[in-house]
Amino acid sequence: MATKVIIQVEKCKEEKNFSCYMVDKFPDFHLVGFGNSAKQAMDDIFVAKEEIKELLEEEGKQMPELVFEFRYDIGSFFDYFSYLNINGVAKKAGINASLMRPVSYTHLTLPTN
Repeated sequence: MATKVIIQVEKCKEEKNFSCYMVDKFPDFHLVGFGNSAKQAMDDIFVAKEEIKELLEEEGKQMPELVFEFRYDIGSFFDYFSYLNINGVAKKAGINASLMRPVSYTHLTLPTN
């Protein structure tokens, strides 16, 4: 049976870099990913998962089967779903777009696939 794991995806302040990390705690490992886009960071965490799985197997341990659920801050959300325009969304919501851009700690949860 697979274990659902929350992965937080964030845009780094002051830079055009992204990171993601496993919110849930496991005793033998922790997963992180980095990239120049939200997608690259998310792809990197899947690579990290496979690398940790191999390391654990070498130690005679087994990694549980994991299912990722991604949470996005505003910056990573609009980077990953680039077809959505922050100006258009702000206008529809009745919010000044310039007030939406600096918000970096608002998290959105969307299921994987």
